[in-house]
Amino acid sequence: MQVRTRWDWTCAILGSVLLVLVGYIHLALMVNQFGLHSRIGVLFLLNAIGAWVALVWILLKGSWPGWILGFVVSGGAALVKLGMGSIPGLRALVFG
Repeated sequence: MQVRTRWDWTCAILGSVLLVLVGYIHLALMVNQFGLHSRIGVLFLLNAIGAWVALVWILLKGSWPGWILGFVVSGGAALVKLGMGSIPGLRALVFG
Protein backbone atom coordinates (compact mmCIF):
# COMPACT_ATOMS: atom_id res chain seq x y z
CA MET A 1 0.00 0.00 0.00
CA GLN A 2 1.19 3.47 -0.87
CA VAL A 3 2.15 5.84 1.95
CA ARG A 4 0.65 9.29 1.50
CA THR A 5 2.56 12.39 2.48
CA ARG A 6 1.10 15.58 3.88
CA TRP A 7 1.26 17.13 0.41
CA ASP A 8 -0.68 14.17 -1.04
CA TRP A 9 -3.40 14.58 1.59
CA THR A 10 -3.56 18.34 1.08
CA CYS A 11 -4.02 17.93 -2.68
CA ALA A 12 -6.55 15.13 -2.18
CA ILE A 13 -8.65 17.17 0.24
CA LEU A 14 -8.52 20.33 -1.89
CA GLY A 15 -9.40 18.37 -5.03
CA SER A 16 -12.19 16.60 -3.19
CA VAL A 17 -13.73 19.85 -1.99
CA LEU A 18 -13.66 21.21 -5.54
CA LEU A 19 -15.20 18.01 -6.94
CA VAL A 20 -17.96 18.14 -4.32
CA LEU A 21 -18.73 21.68 -5.45
CA VAL A 22 -18.71 20.74 -9.14
CA GLY A 23 -21.01 17.77 -8.49
CA TYR A 24 -23.36 19.75 -6.25
CA ILE A 25 -23.65 22.69 -8.63
CA HIS A 26 -24.41 20.46 -11.61
CA LEU A 27 -26.93 18.40 -9.66
CA ALA A 28 -28.65 21.50 -8.25
CA LEU A 29 -28.89 23.10 -11.69
CA MET A 30 -30.20 19.87 -13.17
CA VAL A 31 -32.93 19.57 -10.53
CA ASN A 32 -33.93 23.26 -10.38
CA GLN A 33 -33.63 24.34 -14.01
CA PHE A 34 -33.31 21.57 -16.55
CA GLY A 35 -34.74 18.30 -15.25
CA LEU A 36 -34.13 15.01 -16.99
CA HIS A 37 -36.42 15.75 -19.93
CA SER A 38 -33.70 17.60 -21.83
CA ARG A 39 -30.28 16.55 -23.07
CA ILE A 40 -28.54 19.19 -20.95
CA GLY A 41 -30.23 17.82 -17.82
CA VAL A 42 -28.90 14.33 -18.49
CA LEU A 43 -25.43 15.74 -19.18
CA PHE A 44 -25.53 17.67 -15.90
CA LEU A 45 -26.52 14.49 -14.04
CA LEU A 46 -23.67 12.54 -15.66
CA ASN A 47 -21.26 15.32 -14.75
CA ALA A 48 -22.37 15.22 -11.10
CA ILE A 49 -22.01 11.44 -10.96
CA GLY A 50 -18.58 11.62 -12.63
CA ALA A 51 -17.40 14.24 -10.14
CA TRP A 52 -18.44 12.11 -7.17
CA VAL A 53 -16.91 8.93 -8.61
CA ALA A 54 -13.64 10.83 -9.09
CA LEU A 55 -13.94 12.16 -5.53
CA VAL A 56 -14.30 8.68 -4.03
CA TRP A 57 -11.52 7.34 -6.22
CA ILE A 58 -9.14 10.11 -5.13
CA LEU A 59 -9.94 9.77 -1.44
CA LEU A 60 -9.85 5.98 -1.26
CA LYS A 61 -7.14 5.07 -3.76
CA GLY A 62 -5.23 8.29 -4.31
CA SER A 63 -4.28 7.05 -7.75
CA TRP A 64 -3.95 8.90 -11.04
CA PRO A 65 -7.10 7.53 -12.73
CA GLY A 66 -9.22 9.37 -10.15
CA TRP A 67 -7.37 12.61 -10.79
CA ILE A 68 -7.66 12.16 -14.55
CA LEU A 69 -11.40 11.55 -14.26
CA GLY A 70 -11.73 14.65 -12.09
CA PHE A 71 -9.86 16.77 -14.64
CA VAL A 72 -11.96 15.38 -17.50
CA VAL A 73 -15.24 16.01 -15.65
CA SER A 74 -14.50 19.54 -14.49
CA GLY A 75 -12.33 20.59 -17.43
CA GLY A 76 -14.70 19.10 -19.98
CA ALA A 77 -17.63 21.03 -18.53
CA ALA A 78 -15.61 24.25 -18.60
CA LEU A 79 -14.47 23.69 -22.19
CA VAL A 80 -18.00 22.97 -23.38
CA LYS A 81 -19.28 26.11 -21.64
CA LEU A 82 -16.57 28.20 -23.31
CA GLY A 83 -17.09 26.49 -26.65
CA MET A 84 -20.83 27.13 -26.75
CA GLY A 85 -20.16 30.80 -27.39
CA SER A 86 -17.59 30.31 -30.12
CA ILE A 87 -18.25 26.99 -31.88
CA PRO A 88 -21.27 27.14 -34.21
CA GLY A 89 -23.80 24.39 -33.54
CA LEU A 90 -22.38 23.27 -30.19
CA ARG A 91 -25.09 25.07 -28.21
CA ALA A 92 -27.81 23.39 -30.28
CA LEU A 93 -26.11 20.01 -29.83
CA VAL A 94 -25.86 20.35 -26.05
CA PHE A 95 -29.35 21.72 -25.50
CA GLY A 96 -30.97 19.33 -27.96
